[in-house]
Amino acid sequence: MIQMQKSWTVRVTAKAAAFDQRVVVRHEDGTEDIHPGVVGTTFTVNDTTWGIRIEHDTGTGSWTTSKDRIQFPTTTGVTFEFDIRSDDSGGDGDYNDLVLTCSTPTTPGEHIVYGHASMYWGKCLINPCGKPYLVIDTLPQLKEILTNPILNDAVRREYPDLDRLTVDEASFRPKIVPVRAAPAESDVPTFRPRLNRLSGLVTNNISLTLKPKIYDIADSLFKQKCYSDALAGYALRFIEYDRTSSELAGGAYTGDGNREILGTTTTDENGNYIFRFSRSYGEAGNESFVDTAVGEDPSAQAFPDLIVQIVDTTNPTGYSFETAVARNITPLRRINLCVPKSKIPGGAVPSTGELIELIGNVNVLPAAGRLSAEGRVSTANPGQGGEPAGIECAAWHGGLRVRGEIGNHANQAYTVRYRRVGTSEWTFHTTNETRYRVAYEKIGPFFDRLLQVPDQGSINAPYYKSTEDPAEGFLFSDRPLKAVLHTGSWGLTPGPVDIRIDAYNAAGISVKNATVRLYIDNTTPTVAIHSISLGGNAVSISGSDCTLMSVGEGSLATLEVGFIAKQDQGFVGSYHLSVSRCNEGVEFPTTQVPGTARPSGTYTHNPAACDTNLFRGTSDDVPFSDINGNVETQLNPVNPWLGATEPFTIIRVGLVVTKRATDGQDGGIHHFYAGTKVFGIQK
Repeated sequence: MIQMQKSWTVRVTAKAAAFDQRVVVRHEDGTEDIHPGVVGTTFTVNDTTWGIRIEHDTGTGSWTTSKDRIQFPTTTGVTFEFDIRSDDSGGDGDYNDLVLTCSTPTTPGEHIVYGHASMYWGKCLINPCGKPYLVIDTLPQLKEILTNPILNDAVRREYPDLDRLTVDEASFRPKIVPVRAAPAESDVPTFRPRLNRLSGLVTNNISLTLKPKIYDIADSLFKQKCYSDALAGYALRFIEYDRTSSELAGGAYTGDGNREILGTTTTDENGNYIFRFSRSYGEAGNESFVDTAVGEDPSAQAFPDLIVQIVDTTNPTGYSFETAVARNITPLRRINLCVPKSKIPGGAVPSTGELIELIGNVNVLPAAGRLSAEGRVSTANPGQGGEPAGIECAAWHGGLRVRGEIGNHANQAYTVRYRRVGTSEWTFHTTNETRYRVAYEKIGPFFDRLLQVPDQGSINAPYYKSTEDPAEGFLFSDRPLKAVLHTGSWGLTPGPVDIRIDAYNAAGISVKNATVRLYIDNTTPTVAIHSISLGGNAVSISGSDCTLMSVGEGSLATLEVGFIAKQDQGFVGSYHLSVSRCNEGVEFPTTQVPGTARPSGTYTHNPAACDTNLFRGTSDDVPFSDINGNVETQLNPVNPWLGATEPFTIIRVGLVVTKRATDGQDGGIHHFYAGTKVFGIQK
């Protein structure tokens, strides 16, 4: 289904098929209009958002959805026009079986953006669509780029407070670093940085003499093993963006400015899209006066700036990824989009016809061998089929996306239940689930049917409606998604949980079912530093105290630390007590005093013994741990705490523990920190 916005006139301009054809328009309220697929048929649709699909009848009397593609729009006189071309099941693949031409007047304030959307993966350290600018989409990309001294300098000059802006992946926003002269308008780049009005070169905070070298390095990074494919059948949400005061003053792009949702469209099977929106004279005036920096042309700045988001109906934010900003969008503008594959909602696609095949991107069928008897999960390294690699006997946690296939589109209803292993009573999943086609639609739970629920008899059970049938027009990524299970809200103590799905026919009889056992654990590790002493003298680490201690020349005084880093269910990945000085950025070398607790520990993976090979962290450091898992370690410095010419330093003691847990999409390792303890020493 091709999604449209506002008013368009649709005309059937060509038909080259033996099968009967028709055009179906789906409105935002769910109603549908049907128009004959005969050359010359013309109709106008004026709706905030609506969808259009082409169907054909192979002679059986039933209508089948045709494949369709859009062609990019052009301006013809005083109208915008583009074609929708379809291919029925005749097998010729020529996409001329029915052709629709869509047109709308080029009135002031109307904007049409279009382009190709793709996903990319591999050793891609910059966004392929961002050239000739350095556009960094993810935190892992940024960390890799910062290992290059020249690029590190360029990024940090543009983003002086980079460390504050990159706390975690969830809050990360794309970074734009201009690295060469601005292209001509005809180049139509996706991302537009600021321009120096005098020279026409992008200057920002980077020396012009460095720019060619920066660009060459970035270009070589782009040419590494970077792969791409069409982002077909996904929803794109468009956001109008106003720059912050710091951005208007010449600062780097942050994404923190005011936003307005303009609407949503979808990509076709080739990843191409068209989106139409309007801006009033008042809104254009606001752009000119409010979103225009000193020295900028108000007439150019009157055009809106756009951010594009990838819609994810299972994410609380409503999207899984957003692009950097595209500046000053003219009435007809092409914007190609490149999205990291790791940010694409939906992930792996079921292929076996089983009702529960994937949790996140992990294949949980018995033949895949990913689950232990109690439901702990391990994955291959490297991962297969898009699943995260190297998960080691981990628990399941958070929101679990359950994917599978009912198969028979006549069986439209299904229920989802769960129960703790060892109990007999099932609990129904009753969380509201929405999916996207022309708009967000509730697919359940509904309570208006009697269903013959196995083990529970004929009841008005909460059920959900299947979105698998392509003719229904739901997003490709949403079709196999049966439920998002927010396990943290279940109130269960950690342990194995059975999850069951039953599919029902029109008579309410269960005709297909599947059950999977997962070890659910949403607890967090216990991690804390309790006490510190140096040379037998206690260091105050409570509140805001900052102890200053005196040591002798060449002191090698023993550092004693009491701490805890444990997880009672045995899902610790590792823990590590670190000691460093001032802001040196590296650990100060120490050695463990024999006969004291170890300062670090690491889980040893044995996939054949997931249910018994547990690691609880400091609780397993026998005989040094107490009944609660607390330990004390003693560390001797390899070199004196203070060098011969150093009168003073700061000692920092930190502690981190990792937990092995996954939702089937993340990497299965999560870090938890104790607050760093700090004290000073002087000679």
